[in-house]
Amino acid sequence: MGIPAIRLLRLIGLLVPRPERRDWVNEWAAELHSRWGLDGQRRRSTLSAHLHCLGAFEDALRLRIRRRHALMIAHDVRFAWRSFLRNPVFTLTILTTLALGIGANTAIFSLVDVVLLRPLPIEQPESLADVYTTCRRGFQYCSSSYPDFVDYKERSRSFSDMAAFSGTQVVLERGEGAELITAMLVTGSYFQLLGVPSMLGRTILPADDRLGQPETVAILSHRAWQERFGADPKIVGATVRINQAPFTIVGVAPPGFRGTRLGSDPDAWIPFTTYPLIDGTENRNEALTSRGMRWIYGVIGRRNAGVTIEQARADMAAVSDQLEEEDPRRAGRQITVEPTRTYTLPVATTGDDLVRFVLVLMAVVGASLLIACANAASLMLARASARRQEIGVRVALGADQRVLARQMLTESLLLSTIGALIGISVAAGALKLFAGYALPGGIPIGALDIALDTRVLAFTGVLSVVTGIAFGLVPAIQATNPSIVNALRDDPRRGAAPRMLRTREWLLTFQTALALVLLIGAGLFVRSLRSGLKTDVGFETRRLALAAIDLPMHRYTAPQIVQFLDDLRERVEHLPGVASVTHGLRPPLAQGGNGFLAIVDSYSPAPDEEIRIEADFVGTDYVRTLGIPLRGRDFVNGDRVGSRLVGIINETMARRYWPDSDALGSTLSMLWGPDNSAIEVIGIAGDVKDGLTENPEPFIYFPLAQHPARSEDAAAWFMAATPDDAINIVPQLRREIQALDSDIGISELTTLDNRFAEMLMPQRMGSMLLSLLGALTVVLAVVGIAGIVTYTVNQRKHEIGVRMALGASVGSVLRLLVTAALKPVVVGILLGVVAALTLTRLVSSFLLDVQATDTLTFIGIPILLASLAALAAFLPALRASAIHPTQALKTE
Repeated sequence: MGIPAIRLLRLIGLLVPRPERRDWVNEWAAELHSRWGLDGQRRRSTLSAHLHCLGAFEDALRLRIRRRHALMIAHDVRFAWRSFLRNPVFTLTILTTLALGIGANTAIFSLVDVVLLRPLPIEQPESLADVYTTCRRGFQYCSSSYPDFVDYKERSRSFSDMAAFSGTQVVLERGEGAELITAMLVTGSYFQLLGVPSMLGRTILPADDRLGQPETVAILSHRAWQERFGADPKIVGATVRINQAPFTIVGVAPPGFRGTRLGSDPDAWIPFTTYPLIDGTENRNEALTSRGMRWIYGVIGRRNAGVTIEQARADMAAVSDQLEEEDPRRAGRQITVEPTRTYTLPVATTGDDLVRFVLVLMAVVGASLLIACANAASLMLARASARRQEIGVRVALGADQRVLARQMLTESLLLSTIGALIGISVAAGALKLFAGYALPGGIPIGALDIALDTRVLAFTGVLSVVTGIAFGLVPAIQATNPSIVNALRDDPRRGAAPRMLRTREWLLTFQTALALVLLIGAGLFVRSLRSGLKTDVGFETRRLALAAIDLPMHRYTAPQIVQFLDDLRERVEHLPGVASVTHGLRPPLAQGGNGFLAIVDSYSPAPDEEIRIEADFVGTDYVRTLGIPLRGRDFVNGDRVGSRLVGIINETMARRYWPDSDALGSTLSMLWGPDNSAIEVIGIAGDVKDGLTENPEPFIYFPLAQHPARSEDAAAWFMAATPDDAINIVPQLRREIQALDSDIGISELTTLDNRFAEMLMPQRMGSMLLSLLGALTVVLAVVGIAGIVTYTVNQRKHEIGVRMALGASVGSVLRLLVTAALKPVVVGILLGVVAALTLTRLVSSFLLDVQATDTLTFIGIPILLASLAALAAFLPALRASAIHPTQALKTE
């Protein structure tokens, strides 16, 4: 084998234990033979031989080390698994704690990922920006008109291109029948600007979106292509009818592309300028020409290279000034430009509340995981304390303390891994539970594309490793550094045991502080929810059923819509259990609406004052059906086209514009067109809240039968009141609507009580999540306190015996043990109160009629937690005080 081989064999003899030498030599020789060969060895130089021998030996050594590490890890895993099977209660307790903590974090992270982190499936999203037109009331994120979009695109110097999009519901007709779908109207450059290719066929092009000469083409979403067309690969070129207009399918969007608006899930995309073809309203042509029709809820632009978001804002501010100079009626409307970080929020939605809410959820579940880690670490310390004698024996016999620490870390990592696997199932169940809730802004969580994908699973994997190290490191270090003599003597008063006890006390302090923060948060949300449920919205919510009816505009003219609603009323009001029925163009409790300028005959406005009144167009008996207090009369069948124009105002409007006289019988004029006829006030209705935290604004109701053209602008809301629970007549309501026209789409069928509950979604979700986690935390804290007292009793059993032998009373022993156990709890409560005073301010915007520093909550919750802690400490201390002094002294 040559000189180099002989020297290496001698080296092996010095480094490798005798039982393994033969295996080492065989592996090294096989590696040497595979890369060199005997014949080649004779022809090589001495230096080359040395290098090849060293290389072969290095590879063999690396292979041996990998095998050895694999065997060591496998041995540690088997050892940990057997130890878990011997302690099932300990194992199940930790696994349950970790599964809940990791599962909750996985579920909430998947939500945060969609809302804040997940990049859009588009090209270079960092150079995109969202463009909004501000409302006259100053809200920044409002809709734009089509002329606005054209001006923004043509006059801007910061954007290379712009695209607009807006959704609508349409009737899709195929050979099998008709169904209601969501169509997204997009300008011709939409797909090119986003850099989104088609999976089949092509996308919508600028040539398809010519004003006055649009191409009737459509792009299907991947989901709609699979669910509605059976993933037919020959779909390109097929013709369907959308609101009775023929459209040719020219492509299918790629999987996962749902547009750029958060919560949207369109079935198809069609050119923007086809809107007059699919809309049946009389003003359909004005939608593309009138600056006052602001129905575009999304404008997105790609910035030129090197243009910052600040430069784009300055550029669009100059465009806004130009437009205001040309059209003074635009005064008060500015242009808002925001970077497109993730999905675009719905218009009139403030991103601050949404971001704050999901971050609060993430912080809450993160705190629950920290509590789970603290509890697991405390249990691991207790277990390590019980194994002190075993570890001491192993150290005395020569065991490496690093190997022992590695074994304990392997146990914690194995527990966290199993907990993570169970936690994935917990996360899937939590997501199903959250699907029925909505985020601030009315975004249904179920409509978001939330999935336990590779990003979320990678987060779970990293979280499980960090968690395993977090709760296993300190116990591993402390348990593997004992005094061998004290461990072998099993003396609980010396060595590592006091350090373990102090560590467990600090963990209990940390756990108590976090528990108090969660409980105070839960208390604030519960009180806020109770306050919201008691909010007087102006009428009874429990007894009203609602149906949002999308009448096909291509088949129903404005008078026919009014007639349909009258026919439906006649059918429904004779159903058993129905007290009265009515309809309107907006549902009760809906925020925002139709604002109109007005002139009040008896009121002189200030020079800069604008009389703008929110309005709704409703059916007969509207006020009576909703149960709103009314002075005057309600609308009747005679209030139709040709009769004297009438209206019902709310009390806020009456007080503001008729402060010194009775508004009943007075007149006002609405500035909504060439006909500004006087409108008589026939009734004054009680105030109805649009939102839970908003003060009522001036509001007026008009009979829809006098203004039938208004029915073309929105879906009709049909309402039926019942003396009992309204949920009982919901199925009958659906049946009667479909009996009149089976092709009518019902976009929503619910009760007003359910809509009221949706308004309280943040409070409900916060109350549920914080209460569950807070209750779990309290249970863990109570278990930890009882464990510390039990541990202290075992440590101080001899001392207790001496005290009782010298005449100490049971009460004094109880006070001694309970006081010692409650010290870390008291410190934790103080720290928790300080932390809660700071953190609860972050959720103040979600609290209803409750202060973030509510005195009752900040006093009652600490007292409750302290009482539970005292009870948890008292029971094991009471058992300890019953020990006879003779038995206690025998433990020495």
